[in-house]
Amino acid sequence: MQLLKILNFRFKIALASLTRNLPEFTIIIGSFFLFSTRFYPALNSDDALAVLMTQDFSFPEAIYCWGQNRGGSLVPLLAHYLHIWSGISSIWAESITHHIILIIGYFCFRTILKSKFSKVVTAIIWFFPPFYFIGFVRYSWGILYSIFGMVIWLSNFYQENQKKTVRVAILLLISLLALASIWVLDQAIVILGVFALIQLFKKYRKTGSLKSTILSLETSLISSCALITLITILKLKSLAVTSPLDHYHSSLINGIEEFLDSIHIIALSIFNVITFNTVNFVFSIYANLSIATIVCALFLLWKTNNLKTNLKWTFLLTSISIAILLTILSSSWVFSNGVARRYFSGIYLLSWIILLLLIENGSTPKALKTLILLTVSIGSISTVYHYKYISPKRLTSKYQIVKEFESLGKVGLIAEYWNSYGSSFFNPDLIKATPHDKSTVRNWDYVDSVLAQDKIYFIRDMWLDTFPDQIVQFGVKFIKVGEEQNIGDCWINQYKKD
Repeated sequence: MQLLKILNFRFKIALASLTRNLPEFTIIIGSFFLFSTRFYPALNSDDALAVLMTQDFSFPEAIYCWGQNRGGSLVPLLAHYLHIWSGISSIWAESITHHIILIIGYFCFRTILKSKFSKVVTAIIWFFPPFYFIGFVRYSWGILYSIFGMVIWLSNFYQENQKKTVRVAILLLISLLALASIWVLDQAIVILGVFALIQLFKKYRKTGSLKSTILSLETSLISSCALITLITILKLKSLAVTSPLDHYHSSLINGIEEFLDSIHIIALSIFNVITFNTVNFVFSIYANLSIATIVCALFLLWKTNNLKTNLKWTFLLTSISIAILLTILSSSWVFSNGVARRYFSGIYLLSWIILLLLIENGSTPKALKTLILLTVSIGSISTVYHYKYISPKRLTSKYQIVKEFESLGKVGLIAEYWNSYGSSFFNPDLIKATPHDKSTVRNWDYVDSVLAQDKIYFIRDMWLDTFPDQIVQFGVKFIKVGEEQNIGDCWINQYKKD
């Protein structure tokens, strides 16, 4: 009887917790069923690499994404062992692992927020970003900030605990997370560097002694771990199997002219968006509402003289945002990639959290809360709108589309890069695929796997105007067999080796 009472009590607590956090859980579930790899409608070959690496994770080829020495493969590594130990497919393993990290990161980050409203809004901007910042939930930026959220949570726990052994353990765990974050994305160096400098400055202000700050346990341990991290990252980069076409480190820093050109590109992009000179008019509405929201919030803060709210976190996140912006403007790699909007995914997240931190201590008018909620909701709608009406003009998952290839049985596919790996990820054991020999081949072992198949099909989309009677690929002559057919939203034709 007593056991039943205890179980009933715990069930009521769990139910109350679920009810209290129902909006956040609903957002998280919706995000998984739209943006995870298993359900993502706009998945391409770059996305598919994470699944294929989960399936065939090997060292050192998969230290970083195949063919490059950046973008550490944390998700494929963890997903690989989930795939092996649980027996679930590689696509489910990758999808679950990726979203679990995002969920943990969100719940760690939300600890710096106080109001329920701020937490729900953060859940929306975290799991349902606007279209041009979808890279946050799909790629490495979300993983990076999830790890940073864990660092923030641990640093708070460190401040609350005075037991020396526990504090040392926490510092070591923070250092391990720092290593993982830098492995995932080089941008972590900027974030962690600013975070560490601010923490050291705070300690100096507290002790009043530069010597005691430098010789403290924290400084000594963090410095040692930073050195170990640097050596480890450099070693991993040296071991990475890179493509001759990858020029990531050929030039690091922009000159003055490129720096100014980057500013011009950003300014022009913002102008085009706010004047609705973009394919996604919903995103333009979001951008204009964002500007209106910022103006209204700043006016409220000025009127109520409430600018010092949450100074600790606003100062930290603002400093990080400025440092990231300067890094983006100074990066030769970012410039060579057209200063794409995806590089601003972190600034997008931090800007909203800074705004929420500034207003949540004051008496926020209902009208401003409504405007904020409307703005972030329209931002989320811009993503759904783009997939449904612009590209790929459907919400059906790419998984479901390419699953039609199963009807061919065990085959090999040769295609243009964007139609290669993205056509085989749903079942890598059954369908082997590779880009053609003039395209970007990420893993040459897959070429051998494709050529070893009894049945080989070519995909002509984005590559061939028509299927030739004969074609040479990877030094092998192929002869066309039968007629072309449309499978998996692609035009394919069988070929046999001569």
